[in-house]
Amino acid sequence: MRNLTYIIREGRHFGTDRTNLIAFKTRMEFDALLDESCLYTPTQNPPQINKLFGFSFGFHQGASARIGWHADGEKFWFHSYVYTAPGKMEHRLLGPGLPGEVHHFMIRRTDLLVDIEMDREIYHQYTLEKACFIGYLLHPYFGGQVPAPHEMTIRLQNVVVSWL
Repeated sequence: MRNLTYIIREGRHFGTDRTNLIAFKTRMEFDALLDESCLYTPTQNPPQINKLFGFSFGFHQGASARIGWHADGEKFWFHSYVYTAPGKMEHRLLGPGLPGEVHHFMIRRTDLLVDIEMDREIYHQYTLEKACFIGYLLHPYFGGQVPAPHEMTIRLQNVVVSWL
């Protein structure tokens, strides 16, 4: 298990420590902690979905799964965020969270099916058009198009990436 801390600087999209490791894995679990530094008031309607963590199945914007999030000034809203085919992104609301709360997430791929869970309860399933055997980790990213309005700290704890 690994603990990772990412800092996204004001005006930036990417956080620190973006090592893109090749991942021959099909399952990821982690606990996420977003503190008050991650709160902001969205400037777009609907708000852009920021990316928390996930992995590509060979094609970043063609076959990948991540946990997404946005803030509303007081709390966070978590989403499953999946590219099921080139250029075809789907997302669904997983649920809310408050600053300082720890939430458990799981992403699992079996063949072309991707399952995403939040806090071992909320469950979404997606079907990929195609996927490769290898992929890479997708680290935190603020955006869409609008960069981070101020410095943010994202903590991922008990990170496990493995085979099913």
